[in-house]
Amino acid sequence: MLERGYYQPIPQPSSSSRSRHLFLIGATAVLLLFLLNASRTEEARSWTQWETSTASNELEGPGKLEGIIGKVEGGMTAPNDHVEALMAPPGTSSPPTLEVLQLHREDWPVPSELGKEDRYLSYLPHSGFHNQRISLVNALVLSKLLDRILLVPAVTIGAPIGWGNPRRLQHDLERAQGSSIPRCRAIKDPEMRRKKCGTNWDSIRASWSWLLDSERISTEHKVITRHQIERKWMMEALEIEETDIYTFSDEDRYSHQLFDDSTNPSNLEDYHANFTNRINLEELQALRSFKLLEFGSLFGQTRLILSSEENKELRERTRMLMAFKEPIIEAASESVAVRLGGRNEYFAVHLRTGHRDRFEENGREYAADVFQKLCEACGLPSSTIFTLLNANRHDPSDPSYSPTPLSLPDPSSATSSTSLSCPYALYPPASPLAALNKPLYMATDASSPQSAGSIELFRNTFPCLFIYKNFEGESGGEELARLKRLVGDETGEPLERFFIPFVEAEVVAKAEIALGTPGSTFSTFATTTLFESYHLESL
Repeated sequence: MLERGYYQPIPQPSSSSRSRHLFLIGATAVLLLFLLNASRTEEARSWTQWETSTASNELEGPGKLEGIIGKVEGGMTAPNDHVEALMAPPGTSSPPTLEVLQLHREDWPVPSELGKEDRYLSYLPHSGFHNQRISLVNALVLSKLLDRILLVPAVTIGAPIGWGNPRRLQHDLERAQGSSIPRCRAIKDPEMRRKKCGTNWDSIRASWSWLLDSERISTEHKVITRHQIERKWMMEALEIEETDIYTFSDEDRYSHQLFDDSTNPSNLEDYHANFTNRINLEELQALRSFKLLEFGSLFGQTRLILSSEENKELRERTRMLMAFKEPIIEAASESVAVRLGGRNEYFAVHLRTGHRDRFEENGREYAADVFQKLCEACGLPSSTIFTLLNANRHDPSDPSYSPTPLSLPDPSSATSSTSLSCPYALYPPASPLAALNKPLYMATDASSPQSAGSIELFRNTFPCLFIYKNFEGESGGEELARLKRLVGDETGEPLERFFIPFVEAEVVAKAEIALGTPGSTFSTFATTTLFESYHLESL
């Protein structure tokens, strides 16, 4: 028997205590609204401080290259009034009308519509959003190859649920399903909050059919929504017994690697070496008598080793089905893209800076790698790229530090080709760096861009660098303003902070050139699946 959650039925209050309970509920609601408003005010204040430092030369911009790639008369030019107004936090006004967004939808068949002879496949999602996306692709492909119906669980957006063996992961998923941000936030004791809510309570859950093109998915694959993660719900909904289920032991993060060709050797260098068990597709097909094949984790880029060209094409089609098709997110990203000059009229980078992980530890190295690739895509010679990288070195005491000045014309005061005014003066048309005048959009998870050293390299070189914050406020349009009004249909939690990464991924994908952080599944998704989706649409 799987371990259940910590929650017990809540006793009904007596008539004599209802008034006190109503008072406490009202007071709690007022307190939560106050804390939410204070958080947003602090965020706006911290960003305003960054913008102020921009105008006061704390952020030196492309003018930092003075004396290295050519002297700039008067130094760096400060942002003009238009950009300053754009970056300023919106003025105070009456609270906006909230808009409830339905995150859980009935776009796929329900169990009652299925036949007695149907066969099913299930799995347990875990980790960040894009790891869950990879798991979903693997599960869709596997269920298609086995002619089984896939039970698709909800996707967790926000704080991730980490991998665990099936018992642990099942328990964590059940606890998360029964938690809500407002309730967990109200628990002030850290230990009690951890016990009641776990460590991933700051997240929301939604149906995949809300975010993706559910009609196209159901055309290619047999799917139903797993409305409840509890195993009991699954058995009752499918009308199956324990003897109808074949469960795969999943005690290791990479337990099972699945092959569509039993003659394909499992020790090739290209395959993930950490998998502990090999399963051939024909072995799974031989389990047809079991109504449900129950897997734990299906995450991993090399989880499925496909040799058949037909199967590879299936996986590629399934991968492309992961492109977002949510109209609110699409409208918001299109609004930003238009302000940048329109699709294919700007460059974009997806830069992960991380928090206490390898992206933070190797942030400068990853940023330099992306920077070099972007400069190469702009047609800059290697000698110029080397000089730009050297000019932004952060350890001049290093004996190998030897910047080589280039004799380049001074940047001009020309205006940008985009509807936005660039924060810094452009390079003149005859400059070897003129290609860098094109607007550059940077999607980043840096909480404080003003102190993120990995971003400085781009900030000091590209005069038309923009990030999401530049498009907020009245000038951002109704599409971005709408994000601030959205709340979830189950908990009423504001959704903007969960949606911004999706919006940014789409903005990156609509660029002429899109580059991402090495090793990031999020960056890879934005610069491949999403990028290809939008660029195929334009053909």
